[in-house]
Amino acid sequence: ARFACALWADGEVSCWGADDRGQVSDAPAPDQRFLALAVGRHHACAVRAQDGTVQCWGADNHGETAAPRLAGFTEVRLGEHVSCGRRRLRQGEGAGQDDDEDDDDDHDHDHDHDVH
Repeated sequence: ARFACALWADGEVSCWGADDRGQVSDAPAPDQRFLALAVGRHHACAVRAQDGTVQCWGADNHGETAAPRLAGFTEVRLGEHVSCGRRRLRQGEGAGQDDDEDDDDDHDHDHDHDVH
């Protein structure tokens, strides 16, 4: 890899190295905080601590930095031309939910959902 990024203990992301595709100059501002970080060959993505949305930067030749505008992500993984994430969905959210579920259930039910 010609660039690298680090996720610090306080949630700040820092990047350094090659910047021919915005890998360093387009990285998040120092005042933003993140929970997770993934670095690919020419792009990187991080999960925002505030709401679990994803911010990506760097090369975008194949839409790899076009993160979905969804909250609740817990992790991201990157390939050469692809970005994937895992979201924590709450009961009743997302595809595949049974509409006949008991609405009187006072317990929170979360499950993971992969987004590509």
